[in-house]
Parts: sequence; structure tokens; C-alpha cells
Amino acid sequence: MIVTRGADLSVIHVAELPPPAPVAPEAVGLGLAMTASEYQLLREAARDALASAMTKMRLHGQTLVDEGIPAVSIVAAGRRLRARLLVVGTEGRTGLRRMLLGSTAE
Repeated sequence: MIVTRGADLSVIHVAELPPPAPVAPEAVGLGLAMTASEYQLLREAARDALASAMTKMRLHGQTLVDEGIPAVSIVAAGRRLRARLLVVGTEGRTGLRRMLLGSTAE
């Protein structure tokens, strides 16, 4: 059972994706770039995944999908929403993966 204290909940997913740009078709075929429609499909999939997770956990609130540097986007969203608390999840990387890929949560 979820107990609320009158606070609004906003859940954000930030992807480090380059913006879509007009490129040669060969680049898209090689996976070097995304088309605008592929980019939009990724955003919609992220939004759907957030909404599904919130439904499973019986949470109510808004979902946000952003792109850019996660730490910068999360802090900017917190300021924009005048958040009093930010909770940042992690994928639980350890060892070499953590050393090479880092940890936004930290």
C-alpha cells in the first residue's frame, strides 16, 4: 500500500541521445545516426515504460522524458518543478563497468 503525504510525484527518464539530424541514408543503415521517426519511437517507448512502471506500483503523477546529460537534466527538472526531494535510481553497475561508464546517481 502506498501512503501519500500530499506531495506531487514526477518521474523522469533522461537519455543521452544525440538529436536527430539529416544524414546520409547509409549512416542510418550502419547505425551511426537515427532518423527523426526512430528518435520519436525511443521517446515514446521510454514514456510508455515509465507509465507502466508507475501503474504496476500504483503511483500517480507525471512522467517526463528528456534527453541530454542525465545529471544536468535531472537537476534542471528539479528546479523547474520546484522539487523538495530528488530520488535518483541506479542500474547497479559494479567493477569495471562502473569504472568505465560511471554512475550518474553518485
